[in-house]
Amino acid sequence: MNPPLDLERAFVYNSHMAWTPSPSVVDEATAAQWASETVPLARALVNWAEPIVHERMTVRTVPVEQHAGRYGPLMLTWFDDHRADPTLYYLRHHDIYLDVAARCLESSLGQTDLVHAALSGGSRARIAITNDVLQVMTPTPPGHYSMIRHHALMFLVATLWLPTDQRTQWLDVYDLSLRAVRQEVASCADREGLLLTIEDEAFGVFELLGTDARGEGAVSCADDIDAEPLSAIGRYMLYCNAAVGLLARHMRRARNQGWEESPWLARELVRYRSDYYLFDEFEAIRQADCG
Repeated sequence: MNPPLDLERAFVYNSHMAWTPSPSVVDEATAAQWASETVPLARALVNWAEPIVHERMTVRTVPVEQHAGRYGPLMLTWFDDHRADPTLYYLRHHDIYLDVAARCLESSLGQTDLVHAALSGGSRARIAITNDVLQVMTPTPPGHYSMIRHHALMFLVATLWLPTDQRTQWLDVYDLSLRAVRQEVASCADREGLLLTIEDEAFGVFELLGTDARGEGAVSCADDIDAEPLSAIGRYMLYCNAAVGLLARHMRRARNQGWEESPWLARELVRYRSDYYLFDEFEAIRQADCG
């Protein structure tokens, strides 16, 4: 049996991995454009199965400085609960998030060039904004919303809306992440508990560092986060990306079976309303060819 991932050991800093992301600012015009361009795409996809999104619905974007964010600099976007006229908040500056993400993804995937390419050019911020535009329109499960399982569909759709080069980079990141977690997931007797623990531990860190961000202990880069909490963040990012990779593999299989992209995604948006979305797919990793 293969040992579980030891991400805490992996997060020992190596100076050659230092990286300055660019660009790391989303101005108000760009954010508004991304949102407005996404609204008709998201509305059409959600309404494909059930006409529930009004034609006049808009999404307003509001910039927030990174140390005033819901989780300080560690969550790029969030939104209010007024779905009839939603407001989406986003970090205007996200260099700290990109530095943390780069450290975590490099350490878990070992693909520095790919990670830097994916995190450059603004695509990560664009995914954050456009996936939330889709989420505010989509009926959610009645119980627990999993940021690993359920949110994977939002991320996949937002990734498919990227320009071709950026889309390819992120799909490669997702697929490598799936390969990285396969052994641990396959050998775990309680995969539901594994995913819940990873998510709970990460959000415990987000809560703590988000509070610190408004005080003297503010995080300014990945070096400001101790190894254990950084490990929890990295593990969470890895599994979030792996879930997208798992879903992308199922999409490719569906294409090979004759499905077109939009009908398949529309069907997934209906399946996504289940509390148990993607559980079966994670259960099947034991037999899946993810290598």
